[in-house]
Amino acid sequence: MKKLSACLLALVMMAALCVPSFAGSAVNALTDANAKEIGDKVVTYVSANGVTAFEDDAQRAQMVTAVVRGLKIDNYGDEAANATSVALAVEALQADYPEDLTAETAATLQTELLAAIGDAYAARPGVSTFDPSQVGDNIASGFTDSDLSGLFDSLRNAVTDLGDRLEGVFRQNSGGEETPTEPTEEENTGNGSDYEDAATGDTAVFAVAGVAAVSAIALVLTRKKKSK
Repeated sequence: MKKLSACLLALVMMAALCVPSFAGSAVNALTDANAKEIGDKVVTYVSANGVTAFEDDAQRAQMVTAVVRGLKIDNYGDEAANATSVALAVEALQADYPEDLTAETAATLQTELLAAIGDAYAARPGVSTFDPSQVGDNIASGFTDSDLSGLFDSLRNAVTDLGDRLEGVFRQNSGGEETPTEPTEEENTGNGSDYEDAATGDTAVFAVAGVAAVSAIALVLTRKKKSK
């Protein structure tokens, strides 16, 4: 009788110890790749730290952090898909841990996992946090009206010089090589017909566009400075 009782007791103890090994069957049946990954990470964490990780707020926060840190976060860029995957994972976890993961705790876990995944995806390596809206303010900061006027004059001169260079390039491309000649008095004064012709066509387009762009930049910067 004693031997029989000992055998039964041993079987009961073995069955009790084997119960945790059954956890994860519902998670294993998941077909959604992201849900399966989330569920597996949670099961692994609970197996190593105990089921109190579900109910205790501090332990659950640590679990969520550890789980999300182990995910392939680049696969979680779609918020709607994330919500579906997390819901499926938590539902499977409830099936695997019916006594430890209550409906209320499951809802909290679902919310925490979804928020943590969103934050991790937004902060993943290689993502720029540069805010282009601050460029204008940063450029205008520290400029006086005289500084802006000088900047405009410098840019205008640069555009004019660029126009002169482009003029020579277009002449060569359209009419071949030209033999340099000394400018006449009429050309030096800017009253000749050659000068007027040179100011038309593609060169004039580039020059006017350049001056317009510079003027616009100077005007914007001046307004920003005056508005401060």
